[in-house]
Amino acid sequence: MKKYKLFFLAPLALSACATEQASLTLYSNPGGAYITDQRGQHIGFAPAVVYFNSANLKKFRNEAGCYLVVGFKAEWVSGAKQQTGETLPMCGSEDGEFTFHMNRDMNAPGLEKDLEFALKMQTLQAQQQQSKAAKDAAAFQLMNLYRVPDAGKPTSK
Repeated sequence: MKKYKLFFLAPLALSACATEQASLTLYSNPGGAYITDQRGQHIGFAPAVVYFNSANLKKFRNEAGCYLVVGFKAEWVSGAKQQTGETLPMCGSEDGEFTFHMNRDMNAPGLEKDLEFALKMQTLQAQQQQSKAAKDAAAFQLMNLYRVPDAGKPTSK
């Protein structure tokens, strides 16, 4: 088996002008686990998305055709933890969008606390989505107030 240097496996932050990218969405069960990579880099609360430069990613393809990226750790508010191996294979995506689910050991103490936190996170996300929708609607209305009518278009009476 080939040896891979992990410093090349790090997620890459990409600018808007970057070329092709791949993404990995990390989910947790129950939701709301805090995700870090195996080196300790903070990713965020699950679901969390990590982006990779596709050209760099292709350098780390294994014999099975999977891309090997640095592994991840999940920690729930109860202190329950789960982790992948040192590397995580990303396989089977035609469009460069990968997913991975990190499942909590349901026998670890504090499950009730984690379920309650997951529910609160879902409520917060729903509120944020509603707020964004209202903000977008208001911005659209404002844009229409300032929009210059198309001079070449006939007006209706």
